[in-house]
Amino acid sequence: MFNTSAGIAFAYNMNHPDPGMLQLMTQHFSWLHIHGMLIKK
Repeated sequence: MFNTSAGIAFAYNMNHPDPGMLQLMTQHFSWLHIHGMLIKK
């Protein structure tokens, strides 16, 4: 199942491309959340 907050962050990055720290942090936390879900299963 795709995480809602990760989806929102992805959509925001697609609509507002910003190669800054915020985008890197968003990608990092999205990666952690997705892999955290996989580990818990």
